[in-house]
Amino acid sequence: MKLFKSKVAVGVMAVSMAATIGTAYAAVNPNAGAQLQQWYTSASNATKAIIAGDFAAVYAGKKEELENSVEGLKNGARVSIAATGRAEVARVNTSVNGQLATYSGQIDTANGTITSGIAAEYDQLVAATNATTNGQVNAIGTVSKAGIASAIRNHEGVYSGRLSDAAAATTTQAKSDLSAKIAATKAELNRLLALEKETATTEINSNLTTKIAELKAELVALTARLKKEAEDRILAQGAALEAAALNELATIVNDITKN
Repeated sequence: MKLFKSKVAVGVMAVSMAATIGTAYAAVNPNAGAQLQQWYTSASNATKAIIAGDFAAVYAGKKEELENSVEGLKNGARVSIAATGRAEVARVNTSVNGQLATYSGQIDTANGTITSGIAAEYDQLVAATNATTNGQVNAIGTVSKAGIASAIRNHEGVYSGRLSDAAAATTTQAKSDLSAKIAATKAELNRLLALEKETATTEINSNLTTKIAELKAELVALTARLKKEAEDRILAQGAALEAAALNELATIVNDITKN
């Protein structure tokens, strides 16, 4: 303020000297009002020049201060957004990996249960089938033996002379028939066992493949959804921070004329 008053005084003194010199050459009866207006105009112009010079320096300083403040706000926003993004990436990765471990554990548990019980399951199937088959074969043998015995008894008197040959032939045929019957029965049962084995194996493997595919699809969808939600939150936060920063900058600019 003292510097400003000194500059004004110097300006006024310069104007006064110019007016004095001008008066020496003025008419004998000068116009006092015109002289005062001339002096005031010169003094006012000098004062305005001083004010403009001082304000230019203040304005440059304030502008630099504002620009530094704006840069600080932008850098702070960038650091905050980057930290949020990194934190969200770490959190999402931890969540997805944790859920994957949970699902994998459930699959391993179920697979262990199935694997540990499948042998016993088919041992029971084989035992039951063999028991049924053996019962059927024994029943066939009983019937066949009874038939043979009955035929022999009925025809014993007729074929007493040819007992050895007839008995041998009949026994051989009966044994052949019985063996063929047993072989056919076992072949059919083996076919059924092979078919059931193939069908059961296919169904178990298909179910495992389907479940794993469904789990993979679910994990892919979960990852995509969580990633999008995280990115949306980061974008929303960035927009909010940007709006707040711009609002603060606008407030600072609007306050320039208040001080």
